[in-house]
Amino acid sequence: ERGDLPDLVALFGGHPDRPDSFDPGQLETGAFFGIRLDGELVAVAGTHVIGRRARVAAIGNVFTHPEYRRRGFAARASASVIEALLREEIETIVLNVAMANGPALALYRGLGFMPFCGYYEGVGELKVE
Repeated sequence: ERGDLPDLVALFGGHPDRPDSFDPGQLETGAFFGIRLDGELVAVAGTHVIGRRARVAAIGNVFTHPEYRRRGFAARASASVIEALLREEIETIVLNVAMANGPALALYRGLGFMPFCGYYEGVGELKVE
């Protein structure tokens, strides 16, 4: 929910591995689930985009505060996102993860995802003449 935005921003904080493509508008149009301990948001998973007519969605913004990792929180939050998408009859659910990120690969394989293709990420510059 939009009211959770301050807690979400605080969770991401300045961590070097925080999601790099989160936009507050995703809270209104996507599916997001979090884990709270003693009222503090410690983990979250959501979507980057949902194409409801095309029945496709991209999971993203998965993050657990470093102090709370390896407790299954990301898996639980991600599973909730998947369940919500399936209830909306989304047929194709995708995500991307660095192939060197072993813990994330194990998490997503445990949820039923399989590697499909590699990708390269970088910064591009568009020159208009």
